[in-house]
Amino acid sequence: MSVSATARRTILAVSVTALLAGVVPGSAAATPLTNTHRRAPVRPPSATRMTEGRAGVLPGVRRREITGDFVIRTDGQSLSDVSISGTLYVMANHVTVTNVRAASIGLNAGPQGSYAIPVKDSMTLSHVETGGIANVGGTHVTITDSRIGAGQRGTAIQLSNYVQPDCTYLPCDYVDLERNVVDGLASIPANSGVHSEAIHLLGVRHAVIRDNLLNWVAPDPGTWAQITAVLVMQGSRGVGISDVVVDHNDINGGSYYQSYLGGDGVVLTDNTFHTSSLLGRASPIYPLAAGDTLMRSGNYANGKPID
Repeated sequence: MSVSATARRTILAVSVTALLAGVVPGSAAATPLTNTHRRAPVRPPSATRMTEGRAGVLPGVRRREITGDFVIRTDGQSLSDVSISGTLYVMANHVTVTNVRAASIGLNAGPQGSYAIPVKDSMTLSHVETGGIANVGGTHVTITDSRIGAGQRGTAIQLSNYVQPDCTYLPCDYVDLERNVVDGLASIPANSGVHSEAIHLLGVRHAVIRDNLLNWVAPDPGTWAQITAVLVMQGSRGVGISDVVVDHNDINGGSYYQSYLGGDGVVLTDNTFHTSSLLGRASPIYPLAAGDTLMRSGNYANGKPID
């Protein structure tokens, strides 16, 4: 491997490690213009579908304590009923994680910036609690009934594709995020260079984001200035966002905007936006870039239809 290739791999490793530590360098790109297709509103989303009381570790179930990091390397392994003081790394196929609390979680990612090639498939998390989840590629990633983001000073859930220095592509396809609570944003110093989101998808193809409570509210003006939006989707490494359904979520917080939905075949249905975030200036949806397509119906902001 050449020196330049080694350097680029090191930069990738550092960025993912920093994300799991709650610090994300750089900022998300903004896109102008608009190209939106709208349909008539259907109905306001029902609050009964929100699952705040059910998200997170299971009450009344004892969890074994694990000190430091924990790495899953065996295909088909299940991990349940543990509390991990460090990071949980998933580097195996067909892994199920249930009723686990960890400081952070890395998918298709290992200690010291390592990652798996080819990417691992079928990583399922349910009833977990963690400050943040990040990946280095991976397919069929499912996160349900979990509570994510407490104490986070960056992005709570960041799922992205990657490209190796030798041009090997690491996809991030088939993502399912349902019935999660994403909240607990901590204070971020103003002008720190950190960008913050509840969910950030980069180059993801085929995803469902449904029935989540996304409460990404800044605790102070300095933090407010570092938030890109609550939900951000953008192309990455030459691959655009495609085939993503954003349905029946309750979305609160943000900064000037609450969602960046760049991509092809994005569907936004029956979501509830609350725009009275800090300083009261947030708008639900950032204008789309030329070529992006967004199908909208049944969305509400502050109790009023916006489609």
